[in-house]
Amino acid sequence: MTSTAVPMPEKPFVLVQSSLALLGLERQPDRHTPFARCLRSFLEGVDRQFDACVVDTQPNPDIRLIAAPASADFVLSPVQLTQEAFDGVTALLTHPRVGVRKIKAVLNPKLELIGLLPSMVEQTPFQRANFRQVIETYLSLLVRTPDGFASIPRRSVIAEAQAEGAVPWEMKKTAARDAWREIEPSITTIAGIVAGKSTGVVKHGLAA
Repeated sequence: MTSTAVPMPEKPFVLVQSSLALLGLERQPDRHTPFARCLRSFLEGVDRQFDACVVDTQPNPDIRLIAAPASADFVLSPVQLTQEAFDGVTALLTHPRVGVRKIKAVLNPKLELIGLLPSMVEQTPFQRANFRQVIETYLSLLVRTPDGFASIPRRSVIAEAQAEGAVPWEMKKTAARDAWREIEPSITTIAGIVAGKSTGVVKHGLAA
């Protein structure tokens, strides 16, 4: 939790496991700053080894959520098409402790918000109506693709790929390849935004 001595294997893709010790970190304020510094030092230490780092955070407004964007170049916010998720968008931007604007102003001036990424999207009347609401309310926060807006559909094969530690385009199932064709424009657009941030290697990746 406060050690940067985590050796990374020489592989093109590496998953760094979290720790149960992080669950109690918020109740240990004396460890907040060491933890945030440790995370930043770790990212700087592996910067030359990888093109990008994706930090998947939980939504609770605590030090874990602060430390990631405090050391990142970008924030990408997946949202489900529910009222609860819509209510959370305001907090994403303006929360007095963990909001993107606060972190950018106080801790990390280079931080940029890529935008919202509607996820687990289904082609039902309810979901389509909610997607229209997102477009009407948060148009400036959506990520534009050549065909519309970036989103991730709800597909069972995506969950299967996650469980197998695989990527859809490498799976033999036709459903996996079809899902990838749906997802690829969104992923390519987001990757292009990240790659355009720097010349060459992308530093410190995304906090999502």
